[in-house]
Amino acid sequence: ITGSVSGNLEGAGVGRDGIEIRKSLQGKGGLAIRDGVFPNVNLIHSVLRRVTLVPALGEVLIAGIPPHFQPLLNRSDTPFELLQAEFVIQDERVSFQRFFVKDRHYQLEAEGTLGLQGDIHLRAQLVLMEELSQFLVGRVRELSALTNVQGRIVIPFVYRGNWLAARPRPDLNYLAEQLLRDQGAR
Repeated sequence: ITGSVSGNLEGAGVGRDGIEIRKSLQGKGGLAIRDGVFPNVNLIHSVLRRVTLVPALGEVLIAGIPPHFQPLLNRSDTPFELLQAEFVIQDERVSFQRFFVKDRHYQLEAEGTLGLQGDIHLRAQLVLMEELSQFLVGRVRELSALTNVQGRIVIPFVYRGNWLAARPRPDLNYLAEQLLRDQGAR
């Protein structure tokens, strides 16, 4: 992750080498990153592309995106305005009680763990802001089943695996339930 970082950390670890220190490390802290980038993953495109229960969504992402959304959906990384996190370090894991990312086109809320040896397991929710949500719903009507009271598309997902190779996986059970509920209301 790149960006301007500020934060605090209270912790302790003892040992003769990095492995011993890592195993004994305990602490807690918080951080804020401004004007940052998640490199090598486009979270928005990855999550939307994997919403396979919604017909035609893939075609919408490939063609017909307005010019001002194209950089967001077609770049190889994910920019953000602000990331805020609160965490505890214990048992070779960083546990995030609060992990919040904000950008003008989306928000992301997550909780979970990052192992100090490189594994990650986050339960997250991608919330697309109104303008992008309205565009997508206008193109793929079924996406209206995934909107909240503010008209924002909400997609829960899991981000799990080795943090260098992990990719988001939408909660297809939740999505199917929302789509079926929407179909039943019509």
